[in-house]
Amino acid sequence: MPSRSHLDEETVEPVFISLSQAGQMIGYSLDTIHRRIAEGRLPVFQDGRLRRVRPADVLALLEPVDPQGFAHAGRRARR
Repeated sequence: MPSRSHLDEETVEPVFISLSQAGQMIGYSLDTIHRRIAEGRLPVFQDGRLRRVRPADVLALLEPVDPQGFAHAGRRARR
């Protein structure tokens, strides 16, 4: 078993987080988190009354942006 000092140095990511923590993590409102769950885009786990999500699933909601397309879209918006 690792020593306590070794554990203190590691950053341990929680296995599950609350829905409000999920929203704070990516800047979404709680309503949006609920919509993503209802749409099936965010898997939710329930234990009794508690509903939790995995941080990796929350981050997966964010879609990468093509830098070329993003810059081009900005130019179009100014016309």
